[in-house]
Amino acid sequence: MNFYSIQLEVILIILSLSTLLASVFIPSLSPRKTGLTLAACVAVLFVYSFSLKPLSHPGLFNGLFMLDSYSLFFKRVLLGSLSLLMVLSSEFVNKFDSGKNEFYALILLASAGMLVMCSSNDFILLFVALELVTICFYILTSFSRNQRSSLEAGIKYLILGALSSGLLIYGISYIYGSTGTTKFFQLIEQIQLGNPGYSYQFGIILVFLSFLFKVAAFPMLFWAPDVYQGSPTPVTAFLATGSKIAGFAVLMRLFLTGLIPPYLLILVLIITGLTLLYGNLGALKQTSFKRLLGYSSIGHAGYLFLGISSWSAQGVSAILFYLAQYAITSLALFLALTVYESSTNTDSIDSLKGLHKRSPLLALVFLAGLASLAGLPPFSGFFAKFQLFLSIMQPSAYITGNPPAFIIFFSLAILAGITVVISLYFYFTIVKTMYMEDPDTHSISLPPLSLSSKATLILCFSLIFLIGVFQNPLVEASRNAIMPFLGH
Repeated sequence: MNFYSIQLEVILIILSLSTLLASVFIPSLSPRKTGLTLAACVAVLFVYSFSLKPLSHPGLFNGLFMLDSYSLFFKRVLLGSLSLLMVLSSEFVNKFDSGKNEFYALILLASAGMLVMCSSNDFILLFVALELVTICFYILTSFSRNQRSSLEAGIKYLILGALSSGLLIYGISYIYGSTGTTKFFQLIEQIQLGNPGYSYQFGIILVFLSFLFKVAAFPMLFWAPDVYQGSPTPVTAFLATGSKIAGFAVLMRLFLTGLIPPYLLILVLIITGLTLLYGNLGALKQTSFKRLLGYSSIGHAGYLFLGISSWSAQGVSAILFYLAQYAITSLALFLALTVYESSTNTDSIDSLKGLHKRSPLLALVFLAGLASLAGLPPFSGFFAKFQLFLSIMQPSAYITGNPPAFIIFFSLAILAGITVVISLYFYFTIVKTMYMEDPDTHSISLPPLSLSSKATLILCFSLIFLIGVFQNPLVEASRNAIMPFLGH
């Protein structure tokens, strides 16, 4: 039973080690073909994950690990995202002077850590899994060692990541010191008996703050634009999707199980509003596409916190739907940007002038991705935002019975609507540049897309459109994922 629960993580680690060994024993192997092979392997693992069944037994590995429908949902989203990310990486990896297979291996190791985070039922295991992810990102963000911007991004991520890890381990220390345990189910029992005191409450606040760094939410968000811009594009895509998915998976488990107390709701509402403002206002004047997506990612963290703010099952289900479609949309944009960068060596928004004439498919994917992030129909982002706004218009009884929270809550709903309008401006400034401005005389003509890139871009575009039109399968999957918590 124990091995059954960790087989996805074990397979990813085996793939990672095999990739490292392949670079030693088969040095002539094409890095691009290696990436595409890994993408195919992860895609097979993604399909295989649907054959796994949730285990109701809470004591896997002596109570450290869980394989419930909630963790399986996130594992599937992460594996599907990883298969797309490997295609993206295969288009970029030849820009590195060395360590190309090591780059793939680090991504696979970090992904294995993220899967463990989704199933963690103990703060110690959660910390170990999180450190595996974080250490891999320390290396990945600075992987382009010959570029100053990449080294700068790595240093900034290292310093703030160390601060985040410090907050987490201090928080865990306070939790253990006040309760004598770090296992979630034992902590839940003590909370129900009313035993945890102020030390536990202080510790859980520190844990909460540390995960705000992982999801790039206020006040732990100032690293995101610089690190997104300076990192290699596949790493930026991985931070925007994988890190955010795993971070929210843990945060929501803490909320759903009651480990984060309801009186923190006012704090959550304030964090939501400030995150929305910082992300959307910061994106207005950006000229770098990657930096704009960094601010955009912060804004989307704010939208995701709307679901938590509602303190309801509907809000959490909306978050799961939002994360799944957001991963596809973001990876589509980053893949198109990677292909574009490979030919032009720039991510300047101004360089996109007349892109619809130079590469109609890239322009179409950019259009669909940006429209989805903006929340326009018929793309997936529209229904995702609609669900989140619906959840905050139908809050839980706790909110409606708490006048201060109620006032802040509706102010937040108005603020969120304003930020959606702001986002329309900076997203469609890019669309205007691509479709309504003629190419400059010095614009670089783009070579034909590779078959793998073309197929993946078409797949991403199709998914963005199909999820927007046929939402029910993903809606049902997100609702089923939170069923284990509805009794809490």
